[in-house]
Amino acid sequence: MAVFHDLPSGGAKRALYELCRKLFERGHHLDLFIPDTANESFIPLDAVVHSKQIFHITGARPARDDQPAKWTAAAWLMAERCHRHIAAHINRGDYNAAFVHQSRYPNIPALLRYLNIPSLMYCQEPNRLLYEHSVTDMGTGLRNHPIVRRIVFSIIHRRNSEEKNIQHASAVLANSYFSRESILRAYGISSHVNYLGVDLDLFRPLNLPREPMILTVGAVHPSKGQRFLVESVARIDRSRRPAIVILGDRGKPGELERLTNLADNHNVTLSIQSVDDDELVRYYNRAAIVAVVPYLEPFGFTPLEAMACETPVVGIREGGVRETVAHGKTGILIDRNPQTCADALDTLLKDDAMRTRMGRAGRQQVEANWTWDRSADQLEQIFEQIVKHHQR
Repeated sequence: MAVFHDLPSGGAKRALYELCRKLFERGHHLDLFIPDTANESFIPLDAVVHSKQIFHITGARPARDDQPAKWTAAAWLMAERCHRHIAAHINRGDYNAAFVHQSRYPNIPALLRYLNIPSLMYCQEPNRLLYEHSVTDMGTGLRNHPIVRRIVFSIIHRRNSEEKNIQHASAVLANSYFSRESILRAYGISSHVNYLGVDLDLFRPLNLPREPMILTVGAVHPSKGQRFLVESVARIDRSRRPAIVILGDRGKPGELERLTNLADNHNVTLSIQSVDDDELVRYYNRAAIVAVVPYLEPFGFTPLEAMACETPVVGIREGGVRETVAHGKTGILIDRNPQTCADALDTLLKDDAMRTRMGRAGRQQVEANWTWDRSADQLEQIFEQIVKHHQR
């Protein structure tokens, strides 16, 4: 298989690594083809592929240290040329199929239009800047005005090209039924739901003392709902108000300062950190509760990772979170209301037995339903189908 991605750090990259790891362990030959803007410092794929080729996108600022090349306006316009060049290299190889993941510009890679072999596109989410109304305050300034953002990104991403690109995939995978519906609305494509998993050896109970801490994991960005969480925790009585810890390695410029000021104004203790996987697991095991509050999260690893560590979840009843958290069993699902969120958090904080019960149920549910082996089994079946169809 030829593997392509142009992903930043985050859940989509973790999913790609785990799926490639399973395919590699099962004896598949994987060669990686990426533009130099792809992030290979976060969970690099070197150990789970047989070779890696990197292609420069004209106009991008050169890679520095272990960081990928930087996107520029010129690079946005030249991305399709790079994708066409990568496809030509893949076409000259002896590959049965291509395993294609998203890029940033365009979100659905133009590579799909130039491949001569079957392609399986894993679409973690449609381009939300183009296909969804902004539901969060992105900050002040003309460039953050929702109408201006939609016009600019429609020109840069060439919306029709994204829809054309995905039509060339032999099959499309979605990470949840919510994402499947979003893909259908955006692109008119019927996709297959391939639920992702969690590494049960990494994310596991460590039997650490639980602390009065609410943990949330994700980029420091308005779409992750962290301001909502601060406002919710502020409604808990000060005598038992927990601290909030945000773990994220990237974010929107200025958002960290806005969150810090908001927490100070509401007398909420807030810590924002970037940690490695081992420390991430320790935080999951130290936290009393994990809060999952992004806006319309397509899938989200955080609930599964928390449940694997026997930590109960309080999540917003939106997006893919509804498909991972069993309400009343492994956590509490709520509507997006600060007082409702505060009440749910406070209820769990005051009930050690409930937290323990939900934590153990969460681990059991993950072990039964959310493994990478299960995801890889389905992935192999779909690859086999598209290759057989191409050979007819």
